[in-house]
Amino acid sequence: NPTSSKSYTVTGTTIYGCTATASKSITVHPKPNVSMVKSGPICAGDALILTASGASSYAWSNGMTGNPIVEFPYQNTKFVVVGTNSYGCTGSDSLSIQVNPLPNIFIMGEAEVCYGEEITLTAAGASTYSWSSGSGSSTMTDNPTSDIEYTVTGTDANSCENTASVTVTVRELPEVEIIGNDVICEGEETRLRASGAMSYVWDDESTASSILVAPT
Repeated sequence: NPTSSKSYTVTGTTIYGCTATASKSITVHPKPNVSMVKSGPICAGDALILTASGASSYAWSNGMTGNPIVEFPYQNTKFVVVGTNSYGCTGSDSLSIQVNPLPNIFIMGEAEVCYGEEITLTAAGASTYSWSSGSGSSTMTDNPTSDIEYTVTGTDANSCENTASVTVTVRELPEVEIIGNDVICEGEETRLRASGAMSYVWDDESTASSILVAPT
């Protein structure tokens, strides 16, 4: 197992005692010093760039042969690269990649409001937040006039981001009206009937759809 170029000589002898020699020079080429580097912190699904150096061609454990290569890992994984130099000698390097999971973002709050009401939504699951409405805090308030989707992006301590969305439905206000005489004689009664909604509350706290009144 020569570690450097070396010449080997052998002497051969026949049954008659005659001898001769032969020599062979072995050239030992160095193995490539293969190493790899990766791009910055990795979050699940982010592009991971792996760059190898020290050889002429490379074969990666994921089956790729280029350099650099781009991967999108979602869990901790180990990459191995084998590099081959111009002499056909090989060397290898390995790198274990820690993949930080994405934060689990969720939104709390009412998904339905009546027209004219204020909506309050609160995000949780991360460290900082950015809403599509422009709010930069965990809680967002708005006064939507029609159905709308709100999206929040949350960032955790590892700078990993994830999003969550909720669609808020804006319900129309009922067109309530009162049917009945609006002119009566003193001492008379009149019945007033409400329409346009499902339930009612009158001035006197009656909850019937109609009331009998006798104003003086």
